[in-house]
Amino acid sequence: MNEKTGLKDAGSFWSDRNSIFKVLVFVTMVFNIDTGVFPPVLKQITKDLGIDDIKVAFLGTVTNFGNCAITLVFSPLLKHVPINKLLLTSCLINILCCALITVSFDFYVLATCRFMQGLTMGIFGTYTPIWINRKAPHAS
Repeated sequence: MNEKTGLKDAGSFWSDRNSIFKVLVFVTMVFNIDTGVFPPVLKQITKDLGIDDIKVAFLGTVTNFGNCAITLVFSPLLKHVPINKLLLTSCLINILCCALITVSFDFYVLATCRFMQGLTMGIFGTYTPIWINRKAPHAS
């Protein structure tokens, strides 16, 4: 216990921090697959689906809409759902959407999956600074 702050020492809850940290690292790797793979295949998607540049641009940016949308409901969601379940569910939804994108030939399915990926990325992007603030050592 730190006498100045009255908080637990960082080493006293390392196992808790370590498990969430591993999840955050894994999720970052999964999200980087999406971020790195999608832009190079846009040309092929355009050709296969016969869509115009506006729809291609929409597919490229719809994840940002999902990112923004989740911020509106993240706080109430965090109050009612345990964070471990929320993070795991988000990761599984993201993986499912990645898989659906690989087999889909419908623009609306692709757009929905991309939006869902944005939602799940937003959950992790919003929670990561909260996790750092709560779990990081107070003395540095």
